Amino acid sequence: MNQNSKKKFFEIKKVNDTNRITNIWDENRDNILINYISKNLFTKKKWKKVSLLIRNKTPMQCLRRFRKINPNFNKGKWSKEEDTLILKYIETFGKNWNLISNSFKKRSSRQIRVRYENYLCPNIKKTKFDKKEDEIILSLHKKFKNNWSLYTNFLKGRPAKKIKFRYISLIRKATKEKFSKIKIFEIVKGK
Repeated sequence: MNQNSKKKFFEIKKVNDTNRITNIWDENRDNILINYISKNLFTKKKWKKVSLLIRNKTPMQCLRRFRKINPNFNKGKWSKEEDTLILKYIETFGKNWNLISNSFKKRSSRQIRVRYENYLCPNIKKTKFDKKEDEIILSLHKKFKNNWSLYTNFLKGRPAKKIKFRYISLIRKATKEKFSKIKIFEIVKGK
């Protein structure tokens, strides 16, 4: 490679690096995103249109970023008042999450559904997992892998999220016990 071609190569690389830097979300891009979405809330394909305004961003990236910075949604802890309202509205409207979310100012329909299905549903078992359930989880993992929603058909009253966390806990325990047995063996053997 001669000197001129090396210079051109590094100039091109420098331009690409500066493009990469501008690809980061900044305050200006966040403001464009929030303003556009707030004005075009009910527009079809709004994410595709806003991605055209914000350079180097896909519609999915714009959606994810908006969910992260949206000033109208609360991502904090749930209050007891919110929980009682959810239960009250489910009695009234059923599981129509969009209709229920209209009554909440800062919670999305997805947040409400997840809260109900994982914590508030009266059919949820709140007791500790027993050995039989642990064995079922481990045997089902060979068949279904990480498709946790299928496990709920075999473990009635256990939400998929709780089953997943229980599986992770079981695996951690098993690896910890295995690791400690190896360490004890090495200590006894004198390594």
